[in-house]
Amino acid sequence: MKQYNGTDYDVLYPKTKVSQVDGAVASVNNVTPDNTGAVKVDTFEQSIKIGKNVDVGTDGGASAVQFHFDGNANAYTSRIVESESGALTVEASLKLTQALGLEYGGTGATTAAEARTNLGITPAAIGALPTTGGDISGDLAVAGRMTLGTITNPTDVLKTLLNPTNFGYITDFNTGNAAVPGLWRVYNADGTAANAPYSGSVSGVCLVIVVYESDGTMDKAHQLFLDSLGDVYYKVYNNGVSYGTWKKLTNEQ
Repeated sequence: MKQYNGTDYDVLYPKTKVSQVDGAVASVNNVTPDNTGAVKVDTFEQSIKIGKNVDVGTDGGASAVQFHFDGNANAYTSRIVESESGALTVEASLKLTQALGLEYGGTGATTAAEARTNLGITPAAIGALPTTGGDISGDLAVAGRMTLGTITNPTDVLKTLLNPTNFGYITDFNTGNAAVPGLWRVYNADGTAANAPYSGSVSGVCLVIVVYESDGTMDKAHQLFLDSLGDVYYKVYNNGVSYGTWKKLTNEQ
């Protein structure tokens, strides 16, 4: 090594640039350190590669870390970009080893069932029917067909279905529920029902069976009225236009 008056030149005149060091690499991909030794890159054509799987650089002014799974030669297989100040965009599927808590916008769960429970998404909370059993209160409207599974106690089911306290009311045999399929109670405030088979106090139950045309419009509504005196009456609502006359089928009076 060169000396001056017994002192090495490197001591007297320290090297401050890579180009002053014999055999040193001056640049990589046109990237050169500045006088402080810092390496700055402006594009991913001038990026810092960490091993064969990671690039660190900028993309259109945004800082980014790009990953190359198993050394994949594509531009990237996933990446994280600071898309705006203080905001990171993760361009990949995110897999967590631990559940993200509710307080951080997660569900605190690792399964869909646990997530629904933690978020309070239960059939009762969202107005849906229970899927694994339970009680249903109020009216249940079924637009299509309803299939019943195994009935463990058919007698109890029939008792419930035929219990008059569970029915709605017919207060006029020519309007309202009188043309709606179902089993209805016959009653109103003064104990009479309009257009009944006879005048005076009327009470009992009425079975309404509706027959539909192929296009879904009503053809006929059949009424079978069982009164509290033990008599049975029948009439039909023709084509949704006019009611026929009552026919008495029994005479228990």
